[in-house]
Amino acid sequence: AKNYDKLAFEESLGLRYVSEFETSKLNKYNNLTVFDMGLGTGRNAEVLARQNCKISGIDISENMVKQCLDKLNKNSLGQIFISDLNEKIPLENNQFDLIICFRVIKYVKNWENIFSEANRLLKDCGVFLLEFANKTSIQSLGAPFSYYSTFLLRDIENAGKKYGFKKNKIYGGSVLPLPIYRWTNANWSLKIVNKIENL
Repeated sequence: AKNYDKLAFEESLGLRYVSEFETSKLNKYNNLTVFDMGLGTGRNAEVLARQNCKISGIDISENMVKQCLDKLNKNSLGQIFISDLNEKIPLENNQFDLIICFRVIKYVKNWENIFSEANRLLKDCGVFLLEFANKTSIQSLGAPFSYYSTFLLRDIENAGKKYGFKKNKIYGGSVLPLPIYRWTNANWSLKIVNKIENL
């Protein structure tokens, strides 16, 4: 956890590109109650806290949660849990305006529990933002060599319907295997990556 931000988001131009794309989806959310399913070191929570959101969340790693708490102003914090997303989250229903789950569902064995809990915890008309690794993307070529799951869009859509969500928008994200972004560390190579992504 000590070097997680550097390794996951900052080590190369390619990783910064992916991270900035993901966090850009949070820019329009201000003054909300937010639950982050997979706080990590607080990358997303930090963006939302700057936008006057009250952040609650959960992560399985105590070290990552500690780093997250070190980054955030205590006034922007709600309840923080160190626990597994396979379990029920110990909170009352209908508490949050926004729930986010970025780079997490692929590691959760009982992944439909994320939908069930998001539906339970969201206020009426709340927003659920989910990032997942798409099985039909060439990004999934890296999955056999890693320890995460990929998903078909229809599986995500069916789980959303099952738990009462309406699909609003779907954004394409990174399409290449993550190591390619890690190795992309020059402007010319980032231009090539952009061209491939926009084919």
